[in-house]
Amino acid sequence: MSGQLLTSNELSRNISNTTKTPWSDLGLDDSGLSAIHALLNATSDQDLRDSLVGQLVPLLTRFPNLRRGLDPLHRFVENTRNPMSFLVFLDRDRDALPSLLQILSIESTAVEWLVSDPDSFDWLRLSAGQSVDPEHLKDVLISEIKNLDEEEQILAS
Repeated sequence: MSGQLLTSNELSRNISNTTKTPWSDLGLDDSGLSAIHALLNATSDQDLRDSLVGQLVPLLTRFPNLRRGLDPLHRFVENTRNPMSFLVFLDRDRDALPSLLQILSIESTAVEWLVSDPDSFDWLRLSAGQSVDPEHLKDVLISEIKNLDEEEQILAS
């Protein structure tokens, strides 16, 4: 299966084999199943798939309200610069996925903002949700602009 996209049947086996949770016990609607399917297809690495499933299933089983965060999570990962690298990050930092899923489960404009700009999750994590000194943000912005090569890149930023 390595290097290939998962089919729905393979997705079901992946979840059942990884967590010993029957597929039907997750209580996901079609949207949730599609989101998990898309998340798992963001990588061909079976260990990463197993890790993601191993983290998601217990969260979704214990906290059913987090299910509404699956579609935003899928869109968030899809919008990251490198979805596979982000999945590696989630594998290494086991506190990141529960936090992110909790944020994405809230129906608000902030969720759409976060989904459209995944880099903002880093700021949210690093600042622990506290306000950041505007001078520091300005310095970071100037540093980022200096790293851009073309005027078009600068204007697009």
